[in-house]
Amino acid sequence: MYYDKFDLINDIAYSNLEVSSDQHCQAPVLNIFLKNVCKGFNLTSFQREILKLSQVTNVGEMYDTPYLSHKSYPSPRSLYTSQLFIIIDGRLISSDSWTGEILEYWSDDLHLSNGDIVIISNPINDSHYTKLQLTLRLLEVGHLIQNIQLLDDVFFNTKFIIDNTYDGVVVLRHSQPDKNYMMDEMKLEQFHQALLYRYSGKYFGGYSLASKQYKMELDIMKLNTDGLLQVQVFENDTDNMCYLNRDNGVSIPYIEMNRLYSFMSARSMNAFYVISIKRNILDARGNIADHIQQVGMCAQNILLHISKPDVFARPMKQMNGRFWQKYIGNDWIPFYGIYAGRYLPASFPGAKVIAR
Repeated sequence: MYYDKFDLINDIAYSNLEVSSDQHCQAPVLNIFLKNVCKGFNLTSFQREILKLSQVTNVGEMYDTPYLSHKSYPSPRSLYTSQLFIIIDGRLISSDSWTGEILEYWSDDLHLSNGDIVIISNPINDSHYTKLQLTLRLLEVGHLIQNIQLLDDVFFNTKFIIDNTYDGVVVLRHSQPDKNYMMDEMKLEQFHQALLYRYSGKYFGGYSLASKQYKMELDIMKLNTDGLLQVQVFENDTDNMCYLNRDNGVSIPYIEMNRLYSFMSARSMNAFYVISIKRNILDARGNIADHIQQVGMCAQNILLHISKPDVFARPMKQMNGRFWQKYIGNDWIPFYGIYAGRYLPASFPGAKVIAR
């Protein structure tokens, strides 16, 4: 996938409520056609776990949210424009999002090898997102890539090489696995639990007030981002009616948060995570798609790390630079946010888990 600084500039302008142009509507270079439903197709445990990532895991209720289907990662308005494939014996294999059936596709040749994982990112067919079309697709792909990498850590303890050469397509090429590494059953179970409880929250109320008696884990697992990204955590300080960054003492009054985000109650949230990109990225030339994907990967890491039975965590792209700059510093571009808290009752609300 291709994303340059002009796409980023348009993103920043749109987020700051300034005049902006549409981003590229980048169509996938890989044409695919359904060839066969594979009955009795043998998959390894790793391959089966990978394909599960693109299957619907739970379905919400209309009184909770208008965006009902949820997978292992978030997507704007649950549109889920990414498609996930594995190359097995020279065949392009995927699965049905709802039934879990194994599907074989025919495709053009992209010089793919056995074991490659392919993500096709289709254009977002929604008029709300023409200005942020490409950013949102790359973020969604980043969320999915992080899940794939976490599974790879469980099974092989290696890293993927991410190939953004092709328009609308990302290829993950497997590095040499450690033949002496044993699959970590406990880590896999923890991953499954985190996916099960990952929840973006109700859109129609149902939240409890933050309290001193309830503290979410605010430490996050660090990604190797080469200093390109920064994560700042603003905790709800109910005594002083503000969000406080305990690392530097910077605080944001409730009233300021509510002015910017009228759809949420600042008092009811527990924490707000701000993921920023180093401003010198605007000096970059060529393709910076991998940097935007890293933001999505970082966000997915946070979502899974704080995933609990009564916690919601919702990613959001509405990051107005004019507002956030005074709280995070001029060297950083506020790019992606996550607000998190509790919901009531303390059970998975209004969601039907799909068992397979």
